[in-house]
Amino acid sequence: MNVTFAPLLCVSFLAGACVELPAPIFDGATESGEIAESGATESGEVAETGEVAESGETTEVGENTETGGTAGTGETAGTDEDGEETADGETADGETADGETDWAALSDDFEDGELGSAWTHLDLDAYLPIPSESVGSLHLYPADDTLWWSTETAGFIFKSISASHFRVSATVHMEAREGGPLTPSWRFVGLTMRDPTPEEGEGYVGVGVGVDTVGFNLSTKWTENDFSTRRNHGTPASADALLRLCRVGDDLYALERVVEGWVRLETFDLLVLPHTVQVGLSAYDWNVPADSHARVEEIIFAPVTTLADCYVDD
Repeated sequence: MNVTFAPLLCVSFLAGACVELPAPIFDGATESGEIAESGATESGEVAETGEVAESGETTEVGENTETGGTAGTGETAGTDEDGEETADGETADGETADGETDWAALSDDFEDGELGSAWTHLDLDAYLPIPSESVGSLHLYPADDTLWWSTETAGFIFKSISASHFRVSATVHMEAREGGPLTPSWRFVGLTMRDPTPEEGEGYVGVGVGVDTVGFNLSTKWTENDFSTRRNHGTPASADALLRLCRVGDDLYALERVVEGWVRLETFDLLVLPHTVQVGLSAYDWNVPADSHARVEEIIFAPVTTLADCYVDD
């Protein structure tokens, strides 16, 4: 099933301030509530170790998640060329005068009431300018028929990062436009890490919360050469889910913070992203009419050296 959408985009913050942003399409829903292109389906199991088979689908069913600060190999990452120029010759965001990455400057607690110029917007038409009076939160109201899937892209608020070893964390929440639980299906908000200049089609990874055709859940998604795969990880530990994407060299991971500590949901070991990536927040609502309100409390960038650093609190 292919859906086109009429873009209409804007990001609203506290006090009703609104920043305008660019748009997307989608294909194929499986009976299990997961989606995969060209017949690739998921099993809908809860969070697992995240190892991925060559076909692009996960191979484990019902295995335990990994928790704790010592999870993973703990191997030392190689040297990093922070401050490297992007493909178009512009330097990445958040760099100091000596070319080092200023991780604190990249982070944002959304306390100033507006989306600063440090953020770049993809597809502003994918959000509606509905004002919000909440303080200290970024509010996103996806427009009708917006979606991240295969060749389709929707609203994306990001910063360009030139670093091979870092993590990004955000507390996200999604509810109905007027409050209360979401009505299925396909409404999500979360973190995305994307190839800014894909040569053979879209390439990105993401982790988010929202609803599919089954109900409210936590999910991961990865797209390589316009081929998308999604996996359902069950109900998140909290309605306000603390999520993370972590990059250690060519290895990419998605994690969730639970009471016991950080849990690894996915290892994206089939997709290799370039040194410079776009990293930030996306929200979409593949419905007419759209009826979702996504809220982000803060986003925090930090450096890592080993996989173990992916499990450390900010």
